[in-house]
Amino acid sequence: MKSFPDIRKYLNIPYKDFGRDYDGIDCYGLFLLIYKEELGIILPDYMFDKSCMEDASDWYVEDYPKFFKAIGKGDKMQAFDALMFRHKGMDTHVGIAINDAEFLHVSSRRVRKDSIRNEILQRKLVDIYRYYH
Repeated sequence: MKSFPDIRKYLNIPYKDFGRDYDGIDCYGLFLLIYKEELGIILPDYMFDKSCMEDASDWYVEDYPKFFKAIGKGDKMQAFDALMFRHKGMDTHVGIAINDAEFLHVSSRRVRKDSIRNEILQRKLVDIYRYYH
């Protein structure tokens, strides 16, 4: 897999529920955008309503094995690996590795860079996945 390009164009994109572009984006929208723009890979999109949050559906995690293999939290992550986090009791927050120590994800306000060594995020990390197609 290639190295991650300059991240500045992604930083500070504002958060927007179900956002899929530079005007506003959610965590999965960021994931889709980066895979499309940087790798030329079109991943399936998932749109859901608020009922998915109410019944704790892990809506897009079920399709991950079709495209990604879990590599384990202890392995060294690479650029473009997917970091799956538990959020509100569900595995529904995704980040994208920039290198072996940092990743991009969407906070409640904007896209930002964080360290995999952040203790709070480390506790919420479910697994790291690598694209294999």
